[in-house]
Amino acid sequence: MKRVRKNFNKIIFGSILEDIIYAIFGFFLLFKTNFSLEIFTRSFGILIVASAIISGIRFLYRKLAGKLFNVSILNALLKLILGIVIIAKPNLVSNILAISVGIVILVNGLIKLYYAFAFYNNKEEIWPLIGILSIGLIAMGGALIINPFSANVFITRVIGVFIVCYAIFDTMQWLLFRKRSKELLKLFK
Repeated sequence: MKRVRKNFNKIIFGSILEDIIYAIFGFFLLFKTNFSLEIFTRSFGILIVASAIISGIRFLYRKLAGKLFNVSILNALLKLILGIVIIAKPNLVSNILAISVGIVILVNGLIKLYYAFAFYNNKEEIWPLIGILSIGLIAMGGALIINPFSANVFITRVIGVFIVCYAIFDTMQWLLFRKRSKELLKLFK
């Protein structure tokens, strides 16, 4: 039983340590948002460059197999170019992504606004709700298109808050387990 309790305490300690690391990471995202965005984007670029190198090596090994695998070099070159662009201009990539999402949300909002007018013309009761939601979507999409960097910062901060909350809740759970360890350890007898 002592060995089980000792292992149980190690699990709790390790889990709380993991939660502390998550909390630090979450606070880092929350308070060093711009730096975090740049690091993550550059890391993604490095991952793509590594994938390009692997594709290039794969091409060299498969070259002997015939023309069927010649498309692998094109894949490697495209990945290499994309990876280098992401590493060199991390804000450009995140802005393009935010603008793309903004366009999708804006178009969706415009379609919903059309539905709201159609419901209004047919005297449906739901038209005000659809109209308000569509205006909200149009505003959100427009904000993403006009100022994509601020949207990226906001999203990164929200992720940071969620990670910190997760770490706090998980630590609370492990502390509760520790407090009730005698009852819980009886389950493993």
